[in-house]
Amino acid sequence: MPANNPSVNPIIPGFAPDPSCIRVGDTYYLVNSAFQYFPNLPIYTSTDLVNWTHTTNAINRRSQLSFADSFTRIAPPDQWGESMLASGGLYAPTIRHHDGLFYVVCTNVIQRFGEDWGSDVRQNFIVTSRDPFGDEWRKSYIVGSAVPGPMTTIKLFEIDLATGKKLSDEKLIWRGTGGVYPEGPHIWLKDGWYYLVISEGGCFPDHMITAARSRELWGPYEAYENNPLVTAKDTDEYIQHIGHSDMFTDPEGNWWAVCLGVRKDKKSRYLMGRETFLTPMSWPKNSWPQVSQPKMTLARDLPTKRTTITAQNPEVEYIYLRDADLSAHRIEANTITLRPTSADVTDGRRDAKPTFIAKRIRTLDRGVASVTLRRPSSSPARSNRSTTFNAGIAFYKDEHRFARLYLSQTSTPSAAEIVFELRNAGKSISRDARISVPSGEDEDAKNVQLRITYSEETIELHYNIGKGWKGLGGTVDSLELTGLDFTGPVVGLFACTVGDREDELAGSAGQRAIVVFEDFSVQ
Repeated sequence: MPANNPSVNPIIPGFAPDPSCIRVGDTYYLVNSAFQYFPNLPIYTSTDLVNWTHTTNAINRRSQLSFADSFTRIAPPDQWGESMLASGGLYAPTIRHHDGLFYVVCTNVIQRFGEDWGSDVRQNFIVTSRDPFGDEWRKSYIVGSAVPGPMTTIKLFEIDLATGKKLSDEKLIWRGTGGVYPEGPHIWLKDGWYYLVISEGGCFPDHMITAARSRELWGPYEAYENNPLVTAKDTDEYIQHIGHSDMFTDPEGNWWAVCLGVRKDKKSRYLMGRETFLTPMSWPKNSWPQVSQPKMTLARDLPTKRTTITAQNPEVEYIYLRDADLSAHRIEANTITLRPTSADVTDGRRDAKPTFIAKRIRTLDRGVASVTLRRPSSSPARSNRSTTFNAGIAFYKDEHRFARLYLSQTSTPSAAEIVFELRNAGKSISRDARISVPSGEDEDAKNVQLRITYSEETIELHYNIGKGWKGLGGTVDSLELTGLDFTGPVVGLFACTVGDREDELAGSAGQRAIVVFEDFSVQ
């Protein structure tokens, strides 16, 4: 299907996995995972299910959580013959509302060097022993996916909602239908039945949404005889890898589901990663939920046929890597000022604090990201050693996978290059290209414009130093940055140094060095 087909889906395009959604009054609230980034757990609001506003982020203060151990691990090749890249951080949130308060519960995956990934992972979700759409609130529970994997199990326990204190032992309530990694559970009380809906089969081609029900919250749960509720496994559907669903009603009583999926072309490209899709469903009385196969367009009418994403304020969209030093990043109107550090965006060490500020990509139809780098006359350093200063723009998935274009300049004013790099360690891809450029002392070379264009099939990187746009690195097939992963692409600005210590950097007046970018935009 062409990427520019007018459509509703995905309702949250780009890096938007693991959706959970509720309606409070006339407003819908939706939250996604954000893994290793800060701020985290983006929350979107809408009144029509089509036009969404990025309103805030549930994790928006550094005091709330550390992401130091949220690096990305490369797993051995799996049943699909590919290496999975598994990032740490915040996974699969659930959002619920009670008595004027919103509750968001999710998993924090802490990676440790030298340990097996997932050795201490729990995937927890809040649920109430009430119909979320009307009955009296009584007690609160956590239902989650408990390790070890791959055959995780769904367990339940009671909590004190005010304190989070655990009030009961855990009880295993379902093992799923046999797919690996049963996870992402939600429970609804409807028509005297407790309905348990989960994902299983892993996050990739075998992903599916399944259901079970019981007359008692604690079980036993009986699987739906026609499971799965929905999957794209072994189909030629454009939207693949379907899973992690949440269900809710609109003010007219119509049922809807959100889920994650990828837009996957015939050559298995899915550059945008896991996105949020909307699909109509029904839920007959005393029967099972019936979920429609997610499509780019919907059979049920909505006010418009194209989704728009806006931000409540410009800064809510910016994200940083792990425990970044926020004081090294400054945003003022159309100017972003970065202080280079010795940590590059390739550095996944727990104490690394790369200088990197990014936005999510929202379009797959010839999207453009661009920025102007105000070029220093020389590399900022006060030591006698040669120092290399790198600053530029990156199409970024994690420390192992990216395409980037940057100015590399040494402390000798005449020594400067534009450098292209493509990396995907999961596929053993590594390509470079570089070209010498005029000194920053030249009047026509004081600013460097950098641009990335991207589509479903290709990525291209260009630069302009006063003499028109020129490509570097050739055309990148988007398949080279497609793979089994959890995070979607972002475009960010970075600044780092090579060959000097961070505490030796200074500007010409003895101040800490800075890099100035202007007019940064991402579609």
